[in-house]
Amino acid sequence: MTGNGGALNANGSTQTADLVGKSRIVNGKPPQFHKNSAGQVVQTCAVTDLSCHYFDPTAFAQPAAGVYGNTYRNQFRGPGYFQLNLSIHRAFNLTERVALDLRGDIINLTNTAHFANPNAGCGSNTAGASCAAGQFGEVTGQFQPGGFFGPEPGNRTTWFGAKVIF
Repeated sequence: MTGNGGALNANGSTQTADLVGKSRIVNGKPPQFHKNSAGQVVQTCAVTDLSCHYFDPTAFAQPAAGVYGNTYRNQFRGPGYFQLNLSIHRAFNLTERVALDLRGDIINLTNTAHFANPNAGCGSNTAGASCAAGQFGEVTGQFQPGGFFGPEPGNRTTWFGAKVIF
């Protein structure tokens, strides 16, 4: 989690946010976007609505310029990642020398969404300003883990296959 992500003139050092209240995870879901009656794309919840935040942004503030915040690097973890895969395989002997091999694979059987880490940039450059404004603490994207065939989209994928062995 970073304050404004500004460098502090030290190798590998960036500014982090100040913890000014009780930190709590509210497990919000990513905001949804839809078109209103005027055809404009709008967000489903306001900036102050904590249901769109993974953690409470009102507990954090921007530290003074050139000062480390009192939170440390990698202090928080994002949403969990869960994936359940299922494979079924059966071989049938048709004759002494010929067999039929059937296989079914379901990737992400539970069809669980994979959310990215929450936005960690405070966004305010004013020392002491609350980080509640903007998208601080919001999950704004999907996590796409690397799979055998490249990034997995996160949806359920079903494969069926058959082969004759002779």
